[in-house]
Amino acid sequence: MSDVGRVRETNEDCFAVHPHLGLFLVADGLGGHASGEVASRMAVESVREVFEDPDATWPRGLDAPCRLPGPSALVAGVELANARIFTAAARERSSRGMGTTLVGALAWGERIVFAHVGDSRAYRLRGPTLDLLTEDHSLVNDRVRAGLLTPEQARTSPFQNVITRCVGARAEVEVEIQIDLPRAGDVYLLCSDGLSGVIEHRELTAILLEHRDLCRTVARLVERANELGGPDNITAVLLRVSDPTR
Repeated sequence: MSDVGRVRETNEDCFAVHPHLGLFLVADGLGGHASGEVASRMAVESVREVFEDPDATWPRGLDAPCRLPGPSALVAGVELANARIFTAAARERSSRGMGTTLVGALAWGERIVFAHVGDSRAYRLRGPTLDLLTEDHSLVNDRVRAGLLTPEQARTSPFQNVITRCVGARAEVEVEIQIDLPRAGDVYLLCSDGLSGVIEHRELTAILLEHRDLCRTVARLVERANELGGPDNITAVLLRVSDPTR
């Protein structure tokens, strides 16, 4: 589910759910006006092409998707997105500076592979415990890691929305990969910072535990972010593992 929120005029988030590919994506566009919307859509479509379209045009140095295992294919998809967005931004004056964050999950055998760039996040709810699986590529997070800010100070920092890495800003992109071993009953949340930056971890856990129905849960997450002001676009994708051996 994706929502424009209470402040922004347009929704520059984009998401994709492709169960037949085992592929799930959330992108949060940057650049203002229509550019962020364009970048997030290009990112989602480019990653899908790696898995679905053998005739896609690949940037120099990338192999065809049929030769790539799961994690490499996911990285190739992000690199393809980066090349396309970077080229488009250089070509069109109105698109200069556009880019997008991206978090993706790929069901790969008995594993789930996560790729992310920026501050869109992946969480895992296992039993009563919610764990953050990704680490924000952001100025505030860098300062927290360096001991210059506490997590509490980070939540109110004026630099909270400054990211240090995104898809499309430079000719090359560094993609961070995590591989998780799911258990039956695990719930995974992919979201933009319009959700994670507004709902505190404890309340996020409580909402995920409250409902068994994923549609009701994702609707409640978006509703709650709006109740808290909805300062940004809000996007959430929920997955539940029924049988990790299938």
